Parts: sequence; C-alpha cells; structure tokens
Amino acid sequence: MGTEELVLLRQKFYLLYDLLRLSRTEIIINSGSKSEGLELEGSDIDIMILQLDNTVLENENEAQCKNNQPNVFFMSTEDTKPGFTMLKLSKSSFIPYDSQVYYYWDTWRNNIVLSSEKAKQWMSSKWENSALVHGPCITDEDYESDIAFCLRCPIWIKQARKLREKSRLWPCPSVVEIIEKCGILFVPIGCKTSATEEFEWRISFSIAEKLLIYTFSHTQILCYALLKIMLKEIIETHSDSKGILCSYFLKTVVFWVSEEFQRDKWRPDMIIPCFMACLARLAYCVEHSNLPHYFIPEINLLEDKLVSHNTTDLKNLLNEFFSKRSKFFKIFQNTFAACSASTLFV
Repeated sequence: MGTEELVLLRQKFYLLYDLLRLSRTEIIINSGSKSEGLELEGSDIDIMILQLDNTVLENENEAQCKNNQPNVFFMSTEDTKPGFTMLKLSKSSFIPYDSQVYYYWDTWRNNIVLSSEKAKQWMSSKWENSALVHGPCITDEDYESDIAFCLRCPIWIKQARKLREKSRLWPCPSVVEIIEKCGILFVPIGCKTSATEEFEWRISFSIAEKLLIYTFSHTQILCYALLKIMLKEIIETHSDSKGILCSYFLKTVVFWVSEEFQRDKWRPDMIIPCFMACLARLAYCVEHSNLPHYFIPEINLLEDKLVSHNTTDLKNLLNEFFSKRSKFFKIFQNTFAACSASTLFV
C-alpha cells in the first residue's frame, strides 16, 4: 500500500499531471484509485475531460443572467430520479455551429437538451483506440483506463446536502468551503429505468470525493485499501456475491464512518478497530439493503444491485468475517505490535 510519504507523493504526482494538461478549452481530471494514492494490484486510472466552453447552472433564472452567451444550460430535474438531471439550453442562449455541443444536442418536448447517448458516441468517434462504451466512459479493449466527458456547474446545488453542520467531526469547515467552490460535474449516463434515459446526465462529485480522500490520515487510507483488498480477494471470489459491491461503495462507507470518528482515533495503533467499524457499517448497510449516497442521501446505492442479485451469500460472508475477526487478526495484531505502521504496509 505504501508509506504515508509514498501515498502523498502519488497524490501530488497526479495533481501535477492535471495542472500540466490544463488548456483554454478543457481540464483533465484524474480520478480512480491511483490518483487517490493507492497502487494496489488492479488499481485503475480514470480520466475526466471537462469542457470549458459550456456553462451549466442550477435553474433557468440563473442561466438567463448569462444573456446572449453561447452554450448556457440549466438543470431540469422534474422528470428525473435523485442524482440525475436533464440539461436544457437556456432561452437566452444559443449553440454556435462550430461548437462541440453541436454534435450531441437533441430536442425533447420543444426544448433543446444535451443527449448523453450522443455525447458518448461523439467521444467514441474522437478516440479510435478507445471505442468501447463503459457506463458513462469510453474505454479501451483491455479496460485499463476509462475516459469520461463531463460538464460542470460552478456552484454547490441544492440537491446535494450541506456539509457545514457544527456537529460533524469531519470534514473541517475549510475543506468544505473548497469543495463547495469546486461545484459539481455531470457525466453522460442516464437512469436505466427512466423513460428519458438518453437525455439524462448523472450528477458526479468526483472532485469533492478526491478532495475528501486527500484529507484522510494514513490510517483512513489503509482502512479504505483493506476494504478494497477484502472485496477483491474474498467477496469477488464467491460467485453468489460477485458484482454486488464496488470500490465506490466502500469509499462511501469510509466517508460516513469518518464523520462519526474523532480525528485522533484514526491513528496507526487503532487501525484494527477503525477497519472493523467500517466493516460493521458495510455489513449493516447490506443487511438492511440501504447504503445512502454521501452527498445525496436520498439515493440508495444498493437499490439497483439488490434487484438483480441475491444478497444472502454476501450477508453471510460479511457476518462470518466480522464474527471471526479476533481469530483473523490475531497474527496481524502480533505483527503490528512489533512493527511500525510505515514498515508494515510497504
């Protein structure tokens, strides 16, 4: 997993990479495990390409303030589920014929909207070597990297919960302020059960999540990494539990637990209790078939997974792992007592 210094070095490397790729028309944003500082076997790198010639605002009134400016859109969520939106062209705006938007706009109920399906087709045509559609991304044949085209709203939208509560132990107010100033992103994929799926865009908090990961102590990073290892080496090896959970769910669990733990509890000598707290929360969410999205709690991340999977095996697996934790961690604890955290996880 790496020492604390090595994890920080990886994070800085990808931040520098993003800065060096900055241009007038687009911003490259690295996401995924590697940009978070983890270099585990199978760790991926996701690249988000943020187009700067488009403006997305929360409602039509805000959009009309950009009078006669090109490519100004606003969110329309009346007919969409939480976490998704349609992007409509403001009545005071227009799409220039030489704009990239020209390739993926469409009409819906006499409104000009952005088509998520056409956006992915346009992206696929631009990258001949990455022609496979994978969710909201375009990927290569080996699935080694995903490229996602995205748009940005520069403000913190009302649909996302406020992170400024005084009772919250984490994140700190200064981090929350930075996160809210970064706004939110939209990636081209709609809700599968929606009649307007092809016109919907998913609300993404990739920048906010990356910033939150960067506030993690090394113990928090290690707990997150251990959950990922458990997912790959244990859960995914059982056919009945395979495909239900993903790394994003594990990240969300660590976010929720971090809100409830004092900062000084996330230290090397407390790594086992911290990890077991995260595992207990994961088991609870699976048992009750509900894992709330960190930024939009109305979204149950497990909802779609539970429709198509039998979760009995996963529940039993997590409960068994949790009940035998003392036996499982006996050797680990003895080793940990004899080693420093920096050498144990190199």
